[in-house]
Amino acid sequence: MITYKTLAKALNMTEIRARRLLKSKSLRKTSYREFEYLIFKRDIGPYPEGTAVIFHNDYEPKVVPGYPQISRILVLRVAVPQHFRDQVIVEEKLNGYNVRVVSYAGKLLALTRGGYICPYTTHRIERIFRSKGIEDLEGYVVFGETVGLENPYTRYRYPECEDFCFYVIDVMKDGTYLPIDSKKKFCEDNNLECVRELAKVNKNDVDKIWEIVKVMESEKREGIVLKDPYNRVPPLKYTTSITNIGDIAEGMKYMFDEGRTYLFPRILREVFKSFEEEPNEELLKERIKMLGEAILLEPLNAVKKVNIGEAIAEEFVLKFYSENVIDEFLSYMQKQGILLNIKNMERENDEIIIWFMKPKRTNLELRNIMSSGLSPLD
Repeated sequence: MITYKTLAKALNMTEIRARRLLKSKSLRKTSYREFEYLIFKRDIGPYPEGTAVIFHNDYEPKVVPGYPQISRILVLRVAVPQHFRDQVIVEEKLNGYNVRVVSYAGKLLALTRGGYICPYTTHRIERIFRSKGIEDLEGYVVFGETVGLENPYTRYRYPECEDFCFYVIDVMKDGTYLPIDSKKKFCEDNNLECVRELAKVNKNDVDKIWEIVKVMESEKREGIVLKDPYNRVPPLKYTTSITNIGDIAEGMKYMFDEGRTYLFPRILREVFKSFEEEPNEELLKERIKMLGEAILLEPLNAVKKVNIGEAIAEEFVLKFYSENVIDEFLSYMQKQGILLNIKNMERENDEIIIWFMKPKRTNLELRNIMSSGLSPLD
């Protein structure tokens, strides 16, 4: 049971402050199976947004630190030499969703960036970890990126992973991130996949970093994350044009859901990328065409679909190995305010494959526009 006394002990704060915190809107209380837990909706002291404090009747509470947002680079030649001390590790940035894996009360738990224990993600990662003989993480927090097509959040087809894969980004022990080399050894010792290390460069060798970006671009990969080998300064990230424009296209499919928030930040990235990269006229024209199609063509196709009576919905396929987890997942999504429709279900051996449809607000907005002819915006 969660009390201000147990929270104060877990966070090493006064009981008065813990009592105020519990009454505030800064925490959200929720549950998963036999666990109750609190989610930090904002940064509180040394704990980032997304931090979770998990409680169990038979165990001391467990604090799972949030994964801090990584600052984004707009101009490489300015940001990199200013930010880093000497050497820079260049890792691949994957197009997926951030997950923290911990063991607590004899269970492996997978938390999303927001701090929620996702039943589906926990279910799939449990299978991955146990197939490698990992039952207990012994106080480690494993930060990773979940990629592939079989997830409810971010789907991108990778040649090496089309279903559901987990790649380690960082590892924390006793509140401290392991140096890069120690993280790689942890992955080797536990047979876990680590994000690709692409190079180790001097902070002033921005030309080398640009070469890597161009390779990532040609391979249609998301981008790079730049890290200090010993985590003396926070990491930075940089994304490719294929990702920036691809995100715009994806967001504009659902223009009244994600479109406006997707649009400007990604256009800004492309403005400064083109400024620094100085592409030739042919490449610049190609990017302008891609950007224009992403902004106009995708939403135009959505309007045409609604006009002929089709629905605008996000569709995805998930694979389960337990009927109980299906119920837990649907209940979890409902608590998030997300209603999912089941389009189809099949069984293959021990697998339950479900096709989901996630209705979008864009559908209703476009229908209203088509019936009234009026804009809901200024």
